[in-house]
Amino acid sequence: MNVYTPDYVYEVEMLYLHLFKSRDPILGIRELLETQAEVLYSHHTDDDFAACVQIRNCFVPLFGSPRETIMATLFTQEDALSTLAWEHGYMGWSAVAALGQAKLDEDFEVGADAVVRGDVGTLGDLLGARPDLATARSAFGHGATLLHYLAANGVEIRRQKSPSNVAEVARLLLEAGADASAAASFCGGSYDPLTMVMGSEVLAKAGLTEDLAEVLRGSGRVEP
Repeated sequence: MNVYTPDYVYEVEMLYLHLFKSRDPILGIRELLETQAEVLYSHHTDDDFAACVQIRNCFVPLFGSPRETIMATLFTQEDALSTLAWEHGYMGWSAVAALGQAKLDEDFEVGADAVVRGDVGTLGDLLGARPDLATARSAFGHGATLLHYLAANGVEIRRQKSPSNVAEVARLLLEAGADASAAASFCGGSYDPLTMVMGSEVLAKAGLTEDLAEVLRGSGRVEP
């Protein structure tokens, strides 16, 4: 399966690879994001490209800033926590801290990884065992559905990639009951999958925007 993965997405994925190679299903959301924040903070001090990418995209005070500015700016451990909070759909670290011992849905996480890899075999098996995953939402603050992950936009940077069979994956989810009009929270707004698809640079560069949009439109969702 060919999967279009921008260089910056690959670098961010590699930054945290050791945390997700053998995912611990008991790991709480707060603990996971704290661990990622520690990695981000240490790599910023090392002038790491992946850290720069994540800060540029997810740390509000430095949105869109050039690498030189980001690396020359004092970036604290608290800033790293804020960055991870924002990336995962929380307005600040206090919202993450309030989660207490809340945990991820391991099946959903495996499903999200399968979606962005275009792994219809694994996804089909998951949906067969747990049909509710078609309409389930991420335990992260953005509340994305698996359809949202296909947009490669708004969700975790490490998962913003597009498999060449993106339309097939979308059809599988829709046939299982996924709601193409379901809204999730990204960057302070509420967006359905098609809206995120039409604004996705990753899909556009992969040449897959219209393939996926056509499937979503055919599900009964009317484009604004």
